[in-house]
Amino acid sequence: MTTSAKIVPVLRYRHITPNGGDFNCLPTYFDEQMEHLAYQGFTTLSATEFASFLNGGEVPAKSVFITFDGGFLDNYVFAYPILKKYILKASVFLSASFIKEGIIRSTYESGEILPFCPPHDECKRRIYAGHPETVMMNWDEVRYLKSSGIFDFHSLGYTQTRWEQQVNEEGKNMAMTKELEMSRAILQQELGEVSEHFCWPNGYFDEDYITLAKEAGFHYLYTTDFMGENYPHMDSTHIYRIDAPNKGGFFFSYRLWLARHPKIGHIYNRYALKRLAK
Repeated sequence: MTTSAKIVPVLRYRHITPNGGDFNCLPTYFDEQMEHLAYQGFTTLSATEFASFLNGGEVPAKSVFITFDGGFLDNYVFAYPILKKYILKASVFLSASFIKEGIIRSTYESGEILPFCPPHDECKRRIYAGHPETVMMNWDEVRYLKSSGIFDFHSLGYTQTRWEQQVNEEGKNMAMTKELEMSRAILQQELGEVSEHFCWPNGYFDEDYITLAKEAGFHYLYTTDFMGENYPHMDSTHIYRIDAPNKGGFFFSYRLWLARHPKIGHIYNRYALKRLAK
């Protein structure tokens, strides 16, 4: 009899590039991590399968959910061929206003000259200089990855603005309402569908934002909070995610073991919280 998972860790990636920088996992390390998942018998869930788990549905005991934030070009160039090699799945939360039209570019497996995938700071500079197409996936690439069955796509808002730092209480709620509406509209237009999964831009949210997201039709809300476990019938408006390490398979396997252990993982999170409070 197959035992269903009691806890499903959600892994959070942003960049997979050999060019380093913040929020990055080197492709060689990412390959080791995915190899570990494949050869240790892990099942990588789709967003739909993860939602089913949260609602009490059964998933394989060794399950994990892989997510990427933003929709950076390096996810297509480097992460996609590695996931494809090991027949694994992942989800991408798209910053909708940064995804433009364009032609499909080459990937690591193609043997062709690759597009430059810079570190995070350079990505930000190009985006805010008005050239997101140089560092982000374009809609043709997104649709190609969606059709592969390896990736599915969800909302990370529209502008990535921290509105609570820009305007007053009423203004920031109005701005977030617009963010949610616009992100839904563009995903519907470009992909023909919008899921119930939403990731908070820059990790920020409050009770007002949660209410607005639920009213907009988003019921699975992803945080940058790693100090908790994802289990059946939990509050789906506060999904925990682990920042995947920029390290090889051994350290990755240890971190994943901690995240899946119902007792030791909880002790580790309490210890980490105390360290952060100092």
